[in-house]
Amino acid sequence: MTDNYQSTGERPEIHGAFKVLLWFIAISVVANILGPLFLSESIALMYAHSPFYVLISLFLAIVLPTIIAAMAFISFRERRGDTPILLQAYTLYMILGALALHHSDILDWKMLITLAIWLPCFFYISFSKQVRRIFPLEERNLSIRLVLSLIGLLTVYVLSLTQMGSFLQYGFTNDERLFIDEKTLSDDEYSDGLIRLKKPAGLTCGTHYIDGEEIITLFNDDCVYFLKSGFWEAETAMVNDSLLAALAGPEFWDYPYELMSDNGFGIEGDPRINAHRKCYVYYTEPYPTMVDIVILRDWLTTKYCLVYGKYEQGTGSHTTEICDAVRFK
Repeated sequence: MTDNYQSTGERPEIHGAFKVLLWFIAISVVANILGPLFLSESIALMYAHSPFYVLISLFLAIVLPTIIAAMAFISFRERRGDTPILLQAYTLYMILGALALHHSDILDWKMLITLAIWLPCFFYISFSKQVRRIFPLEERNLSIRLVLSLIGLLTVYVLSLTQMGSFLQYGFTNDERLFIDEKTLSDDEYSDGLIRLKKPAGLTCGTHYIDGEEIITLFNDDCVYFLKSGFWEAETAMVNDSLLAALAGPEFWDYPYELMSDNGFGIEGDPRINAHRKCYVYYTEPYPTMVDIVILRDWLTTKYCLVYGKYEQGTGSHTTEICDAVRFK
């Protein structure tokens, strides 16, 4: 197989939709390369757990499509006959890559957006009159570049039929080693399976269920705190609105409230845990009620813990000591 050049005759000018398509593909390549900069934390998490799968995923998600796109643009600059097929290979790569990540949920909104973007691009390259004028069918050829691209496409397609796509999407959130073994708990520790909690002095610990969700409860005569844990799933809001509404209850519905503070902070003794706290005051009668909502996130295990507390203003907050008592492993 050889890379045959087209004749050196004058070619039609590039214009309109085809020029837009070329710019769009170039921009998508740049965005694909820069993407990991915005996911550095998640990549670091997965790399710490399994470097092999991370390196493979980065190669398949960034290096391979960039190579295909580069070969397509080099062929386009030299007006090689394999240019349209290489461009088609790149668009197919984007589609199959999405299938590899979302094969368990084909109706995922990201999958649908990917199809809505790249399928029209594929069909335009296939049937555009302008593309056929610039690259006549009789001058198109089977090149080494094309064969390499097809090998890459086949690799992604095979992955879309395996469980590796699920691993790349969900990381290691199903790793059994991340669950707390109740046998390791001390007498003053409690767990819901994902977090362990050393009970602060002056509080009683119990279990509460809201909408079928198991909630660790800490309380005394002046306050009550609810703790709900889970895995930090990418692009999912960790503060469950329905859960918070259930926790707040109808007792606050008719009262005005005010946001007193909204800040992030670290957890004592474990710099790997990030936290964000919002504190509200509800002007209930006869005394105002304070409501604390804290999201704790552990970047090493990808777990989170929602801490929801309410207490009468002036009785004192246990929020800080409760957050410091939470451990994710």
